[in-house]
Amino acid sequence: MKVFPIYDKFKRYNNKYLRLLLTFFLPFRIKKYTKDIDIIQQHQLAGVWVSLMIKFLNKKPFFIRTGYDTYQFSLNENKPYLLILFYKFMTYCSLKYSDVYSVTSSSDMKFLEQNFKTKSKKLVLRPNWVEDSKISTSERFPNKILSVGRLEKQKNYELLIKELKNTKGTLILDIVGEGSLLKDLQKLADKNSVEVNFLGIVNNENLMLMYQKYNYYISTSGFEGNPKTILEAMVSGCIVVASDIPNHAELIENGLNGFLFDLKNPNLQELLKSLKSNSLIKNISNQAAETIKSSHSINKISADYMNDYKTLI
Repeated sequence: MKVFPIYDKFKRYNNKYLRLLLTFFLPFRIKKYTKDIDIIQQHQLAGVWVSLMIKFLNKKPFFIRTGYDTYQFSLNENKPYLLILFYKFMTYCSLKYSDVYSVTSSSDMKFLEQNFKTKSKKLVLRPNWVEDSKISTSERFPNKILSVGRLEKQKNYELLIKELKNTKGTLILDIVGEGSLLKDLQKLADKNSVEVNFLGIVNNENLMLMYQKYNYYISTSGFEGNPKTILEAMVSGCIVVASDIPNHAELIENGLNGFLFDLKNPNLQELLKSLKSNSLIKNISNQAAETIKSSHSINKISADYMNDYKTLI
Protein backbone atom coordinates (compact mmCIF):
# COMPACT_ATOMS: atom_id res chain seq x y z
CA MET A 1 0.00 0.00 0.00
CA LYS A 2 1.29 3.46 -0.91
CA VAL A 3 0.03 6.63 0.77
CA PHE A 4 -0.29 9.70 -1.44
CA PRO A 5 -1.05 12.86 0.61
CA ILE A 6 -2.82 15.14 -1.85
CA TYR A 7 -1.85 18.39 -0.18
CA ASP A 8 1.83 17.50 -0.20
CA LYS A 9 1.62 17.98 -3.97
CA PHE A 10 -1.08 20.61 -4.36
CA LYS A 11 -2.06 23.76 -2.53
CA ARG A 12 -4.86 23.48 0.02
CA TYR A 13 -7.20 26.45 -0.25
CA ASN A 14 -9.01 27.76 2.83
CA ASN A 15 -12.26 28.29 0.94
CA LYS A 16 -14.24 25.03 1.21
CA TYR A 17 -16.29 25.75 -1.91
CA LEU A 18 -13.15 26.26 -3.96
CA ARG A 19 -11.74 23.00 -2.56
CA LEU A 20 -14.96 21.24 -3.55
CA LEU A 21 -14.79 22.62 -7.09
CA LEU A 22 -11.17 21.54 -7.48
CA THR A 23 -12.01 17.93 -6.58
CA PHE A 24 -13.55 17.55 -10.04
CA PHE A 25 -10.16 18.34 -11.60
CA LEU A 26 -8.16 16.33 -9.09
CA PRO A 27 -8.32 12.94 -10.89
CA PHE A 28 -6.71 14.51 -13.97
CA ARG A 29 -4.02 16.28 -11.93
CA ILE A 30 -2.97 13.09 -10.15
CA LYS A 31 -3.37 10.70 -13.07
CA LYS A 32 0.38 10.20 -13.44
CA TYR A 33 0.60 9.21 -9.78
CA THR A 34 -2.30 6.72 -9.98
CA LYS A 35 -1.62 5.00 -13.29
CA ASP A 36 0.12 2.01 -11.68
CA ILE A 37 -2.35 1.32 -8.88
CA ASP A 38 -4.09 -2.06 -8.68
CA ILE A 39 -7.21 -1.15 -6.71
CA ILE A 40 -8.95 2.12 -5.85
CA GLN A 41 -10.45 2.03 -2.37
CA GLN A 42 -12.64 4.68 -0.77
CA HIS A 43 -13.92 4.92 2.79
CA GLN A 44 -17.39 6.44 3.15
CA LEU A 45 -19.41 8.19 0.47
CA ALA A 46 -18.05 11.75 0.73
CA GLY A 47 -16.17 12.78 -2.41
CA VAL A 48 -16.86 9.47 -4.13
CA TRP A 49 -16.86 11.16 -7.54
CA VAL A 50 -13.07 11.51 -7.25
CA SER A 51 -12.60 7.75 -6.92
CA LEU A 52 -15.13 7.03 -9.67
CA MET A 53 -13.33 9.38 -12.06
CA ILE A 54 -9.98 7.75 -11.23
CA LYS A 55 -11.57 4.37 -11.92
CA PHE A 56 -12.66 5.40 -15.41
CA LEU A 57 -9.45 7.26 -16.21
CA ASN A 58 -7.21 4.37 -15.16
CA LYS A 59 -9.59 1.49 -15.88
CA LYS A 60 -8.97 -0.03 -12.46
CA PRO A 61 -11.35 -1.81 -10.04
CA PHE A 62 -13.04 0.32 -7.40
CA PHE A 63 -13.82 -0.82 -3.83
CA ILE A 64 -15.98 1.41 -1.62
CA ARG A 65 -16.38 0.73 2.11
CA THR A 66 -19.21 2.42 4.01
CA GLY A 67 -19.20 2.41 7.81
CA TYR A 68 -22.76 3.74 7.80
CA ASP A 69 -25.22 4.61 5.05
CA THR A 70 -24.98 8.35 4.35
CA TYR A 71 -28.25 8.46 2.43
CA GLN A 72 -30.16 6.70 5.22
CA PHE A 73 -28.59 8.97 7.86
CA SER A 74 -29.61 12.04 5.85
CA LEU A 75 -33.22 10.83 5.92
CA ASN A 76 -33.09 10.16 9.66
CA GLU A 77 -31.55 13.58 10.31
CA ASN A 78 -34.11 15.40 8.11
CA LYS A 79 -31.42 16.99 5.98
CA PRO A 80 -32.47 19.48 3.26
CA TYR A 81 -34.29 17.77 0.40
CA LEU A 82 -31.69 18.60 -2.24
CA LEU A 83 -28.91 17.24 -0.04
CA ILE A 84 -30.86 14.00 0.45
CA LEU A 85 -31.26 13.71 -3.33
CA PHE A 86 -27.53 14.29 -3.77
CA TYR A 87 -26.65 11.50 -1.30
CA LYS A 88 -29.13 9.20 -2.98
CA PHE A 89 -27.60 9.89 -6.39
CA MET A 90 -24.06 9.34 -5.07
CA THR A 91 -25.17 6.05 -3.49
CA TYR A 92 -26.77 4.97 -6.76
CA CYS A 93 -23.61 5.79 -8.75
CA SER A 94 -21.43 3.97 -6.24
CA LEU A 95 -23.61 0.87 -6.32
CA LYS A 96 -23.72 0.90 -10.10
CA TYR A 97 -20.06 1.53 -10.90
CA SER A 98 -18.12 0.08 -7.97
CA ASP A 99 -16.69 -3.41 -8.22
CA VAL A 100 -17.18 -4.10 -4.51
CA TYR A 101 -19.51 -2.14 -2.23
CA SER A 102 -19.18 -3.12 1.43
CA VAL A 103 -21.55 -2.29 4.28
CA THR A 104 -21.04 -2.89 7.99
CA SER A 105 -24.51 -4.12 8.94
CA SER A 106 -27.27 -6.34 7.62
CA SER A 107 -29.67 -3.47 8.21
CA ASP A 108 -27.71 -1.23 5.83
CA MET A 109 -27.62 -4.01 3.24
CA LYS A 110 -31.38 -4.50 3.50
CA PHE A 111 -31.92 -0.73 3.16
CA LEU A 112 -29.87 -0.60 -0.06
CA GLU A 113 -31.56 -3.67 -1.51
CA GLN A 114 -35.01 -2.23 -0.84
CA ASN A 115 -34.35 1.35 -1.90
CA PHE A 116 -32.17 0.66 -4.94
CA LYS A 117 -33.71 -2.66 -6.02
CA THR A 118 -30.36 -4.38 -6.02
CA LYS A 119 -29.18 -7.82 -4.98
CA SER A 120 -25.83 -7.52 -6.68
CA LYS A 121 -22.98 -9.86 -5.73
CA LYS A 122 -20.76 -6.78 -5.44
CA LEU A 123 -22.70 -5.79 -2.29
CA VAL A 124 -20.96 -7.47 0.66
CA LEU A 125 -21.24 -7.39 4.45
CA ARG A 126 -17.99 -6.45 6.20
CA PRO A 127 -18.64 -5.39 9.83
CA ASN A 128 -16.42 -3.10 11.84
CA TRP A 129 -13.60 -4.85 13.65
CA VAL A 130 -12.16 -4.61 17.11
CA GLU A 131 -8.99 -5.95 18.63
CA ASP A 132 -9.34 -8.75 21.16
CA SER A 133 -9.37 -7.42 24.70
CA LYS A 134 -8.59 -9.49 27.78
CA ILE A 135 -11.33 -8.86 30.32
CA SER A 136 -9.94 -7.30 33.47
CA THR A 137 -10.48 -9.18 36.71
CA SER A 138 -10.16 -6.02 38.80
CA GLU A 139 -13.17 -4.40 40.42
CA ARG A 140 -15.33 -2.15 38.26
CA PHE A 141 -17.11 1.03 39.30
CA PRO A 142 -20.24 -0.02 41.24
CA ASN A 143 -22.22 3.14 40.62
CA LYS A 144 -20.89 4.55 37.34
CA ILE A 145 -22.27 4.21 33.80
CA LEU A 146 -20.30 4.86 30.63
CA SER A 147 -21.55 6.18 27.31
CA VAL A 148 -19.47 7.19 24.29
CA GLY A 149 -20.52 9.31 21.32
CA ARG A 150 -20.84 12.72 19.78
CA LEU A 151 -22.98 15.17 21.75
CA GLU A 152 -25.50 15.43 18.94
CA LYS A 153 -29.19 14.66 18.48
CA GLN A 154 -28.58 11.20 16.97
CA LYS A 155 -27.10 9.91 20.23
CA ASN A 156 -30.22 10.90 22.16
CA TYR A 157 -28.42 11.94 25.37
CA GLU A 158 -31.40 14.08 26.32
CA LEU A 159 -33.42 10.90 26.79
CA LEU A 160 -30.65 9.24 28.81
CA ILE A 161 -30.32 12.16 31.21
CA LYS A 162 -34.09 12.43 31.69
CA GLU A 163 -34.28 8.69 32.35
CA LEU A 164 -31.71 9.04 35.14
CA LYS A 165 -33.62 11.87 36.82
CA ASN A 166 -32.98 12.36 40.55
CA THR A 167 -30.12 9.85 40.73
CA LYS A 168 -27.52 12.39 41.86
CA GLY A 169 -25.61 10.97 44.80
CA THR A 170 -26.36 7.36 43.90
CA LEU A 171 -25.35 7.14 40.23
CA ILE A 172 -22.76 8.84 37.99
CA LEU A 173 -22.94 9.05 34.21
CA ASP A 174 -19.62 9.47 32.37
CA ILE A 175 -19.92 10.58 28.73
CA VAL A 176 -16.96 10.52 26.35
CA GLY A 177 -17.35 12.79 23.34
CA GLU A 178 -17.76 16.35 22.14
CA GLY A 179 -20.46 18.14 20.21
CA SER A 180 -22.74 21.10 19.78
CA LEU A 181 -25.18 20.07 22.53
CA LEU A 182 -22.69 20.18 25.42
CA LYS A 183 -24.09 23.28 27.15
CA ASP A 184 -27.70 22.19 26.66
CA LEU A 185 -26.96 18.77 28.14
CA GLN A 186 -25.11 20.29 31.11
CA LYS A 187 -28.15 22.44 31.88
CA LEU A 188 -30.47 19.46 31.46
CA ALA A 189 -28.36 17.37 33.87
CA ASP A 190 -28.51 20.12 36.51
CA LYS A 191 -32.25 20.55 36.04
CA ASN A 192 -32.90 16.81 36.44
CA SER A 193 -30.44 16.29 39.33
CA VAL A 194 -28.20 13.91 37.40
CA GLU A 195 -24.45 13.78 37.99
CA VAL A 196 -22.80 13.76 34.57
CA ASN A 197 -19.10 13.99 33.80
CA PHE A 198 -18.53 15.20 30.25
CA LEU A 199 -15.05 13.82 29.57
CA GLY A 200 -14.47 15.19 26.07
CA ILE A 201 -12.37 13.29 23.54
CA VAL A 202 -10.40 10.27 24.76
CA ASN A 203 -7.95 8.52 22.43
CA ASN A 204 -8.81 4.91 21.58
CA GLU A 205 -5.95 3.35 23.54
CA ASN A 206 -7.11 5.03 26.76
CA LEU A 207 -10.75 4.44 25.92
CA MET A 208 -10.17 0.69 25.68
CA LEU A 209 -8.71 0.82 29.19
CA MET A 210 -11.70 2.83 30.41
CA TYR A 211 -14.24 0.22 29.30
CA GLN A 212 -12.56 -2.25 31.66
CA LYS A 213 -13.48 -0.06 34.64
CA TYR A 214 -17.24 0.02 34.06
CA ASN A 215 -19.92 -2.61 34.62
CA TYR A 216 -22.49 -0.86 32.44
CA TYR A 217 -22.41 0.84 29.07
CA ILE A 218 -25.54 2.58 27.74
CA SER A 219 -26.47 3.72 24.23
CA THR A 220 -29.72 5.60 23.62
CA SER A 221 -29.05 6.25 19.91
CA GLY A 222 -32.04 6.71 17.63
CA PHE A 223 -30.17 5.20 14.68
CA GLU A 224 -26.71 3.79 14.03
CA GLY A 225 -24.45 2.08 11.53
CA ASN A 226 -22.35 -0.70 13.05
CA PRO A 227 -21.51 1.10 16.31
CA LYS A 228 -17.88 0.48 17.14
CA THR A 229 -18.24 1.79 20.69
CA ILE A 230 -20.75 -0.97 21.45
CA LEU A 231 -18.40 -3.54 19.91
CA GLU A 232 -15.57 -2.21 22.08
CA ALA A 233 -17.72 -2.18 25.23
CA MET A 234 -18.92 -5.75 24.64
CA VAL A 235 -15.47 -7.16 23.90
CA SER A 236 -14.28 -5.47 27.11
CA GLY A 237 -16.91 -7.30 29.16
CA CYS A 238 -19.28 -4.40 29.79
CA ILE A 239 -22.97 -5.12 30.21
CA VAL A 240 -24.37 -3.16 27.27
CA VAL A 241 -27.83 -1.63 27.58
CA ALA A 242 -28.89 -0.27 24.19
CA SER A 243 -31.92 1.09 22.39
CA ASP A 244 -33.84 -1.53 20.46
CA ILE A 245 -33.04 -0.35 16.94
CA PRO A 246 -32.19 -2.71 14.04
CA ASN A 247 -28.43 -2.07 14.06
CA HIS A 248 -28.20 -2.71 17.82
CA ALA A 249 -30.38 -5.81 17.60
CA GLU A 250 -27.90 -7.31 15.13
CA LEU A 251 -25.28 -7.31 17.90
CA ILE A 252 -27.29 -7.86 21.06
CA GLU A 253 -29.54 -10.79 21.88
CA ASN A 254 -31.65 -9.45 24.70
CA GLY A 255 -30.81 -11.11 28.01
CA LEU A 256 -28.08 -13.29 26.52
CA ASN A 257 -25.16 -10.94 25.71
CA GLY A 258 -26.69 -7.59 26.62
CA PHE A 259 -30.01 -5.82 27.01
CA LEU A 260 -32.29 -3.88 24.65
CA PHE A 261 -34.92 -1.33 25.67
CA ASP A 262 -37.82 0.33 23.86
CA LEU A 263 -37.08 3.97 23.08
CA LYS A 264 -40.76 4.81 23.59
CA ASN A 265 -40.84 3.22 27.04
CA PRO A 266 -37.24 2.98 28.32
CA ASN A 267 -37.67 2.58 32.12
CA LEU A 268 -33.88 2.63 32.42
CA GLN A 269 -33.75 3.08 36.18
CA GLU A 270 -35.90 -0.02 36.70
CA LEU A 271 -33.79 -1.97 34.20
CA LEU A 272 -30.55 -0.98 35.91
CA LYS A 273 -31.94 -2.00 39.32
CA SER A 274 -32.92 -5.39 37.95
CA LEU A 275 -29.43 -5.94 36.54
CA LYS A 276 -27.79 -5.48 39.94
CA SER A 277 -29.74 -8.45 41.28
CA ASN A 278 -29.31 -10.61 38.17
CA SER A 279 -27.23 -13.69 39.05
CA LEU A 280 -26.37 -14.25 35.36
CA ILE A 281 -24.59 -10.91 34.88
CA LYS A 282 -21.13 -12.50 34.83
CA ASN A 283 -22.25 -14.99 32.18
CA ILE A 284 -23.77 -12.19 30.11
CA SER A 285 -20.52 -10.23 30.32
CA ASN A 286 -18.52 -13.24 29.11
CA GLN A 287 -21.03 -13.99 26.36
CA ALA A 288 -20.84 -10.38 25.12
CA ALA A 289 -17.07 -10.62 24.78
CA GLU A 290 -17.20 -13.99 23.04
CA THR A 291 -19.87 -12.79 20.60
CA ILE A 292 -17.67 -9.94 19.37
CA LYS A 293 -14.45 -11.97 19.35
CA SER A 294 -16.05 -14.59 17.10
CA SER A 295 -17.65 -12.23 14.59
CA HIS A 296 -15.76 -8.93 14.70
CA SER A 297 -12.13 -9.80 15.35
CA ILE A 298 -9.53 -7.97 13.30
CA ASN A 299 -8.15 -11.30 12.04
CA LYS A 300 -11.52 -12.44 10.67
CA ILE A 301 -12.47 -9.13 9.07
CA SER A 302 -9.02 -8.57 7.53
CA ALA A 303 -9.16 -12.08 6.01
CA ASP A 304 -12.54 -11.22 4.44
CA TYR A 305 -11.11 -8.01 3.00
CA MET A 306 -8.12 -9.86 1.61
CA ASN A 307 -10.45 -12.23 -0.20
CA ASP A 308 -12.30 -9.23 -1.65
CA TYR A 309 -9.03 -7.76 -2.92
CA LYS A 310 -8.07 -11.07 -4.53
CA THR A 311 -11.28 -11.09 -6.55
CA LEU A 312 -10.39 -7.66 -7.96
CA ILE A 313 -6.82 -8.33 -9.06
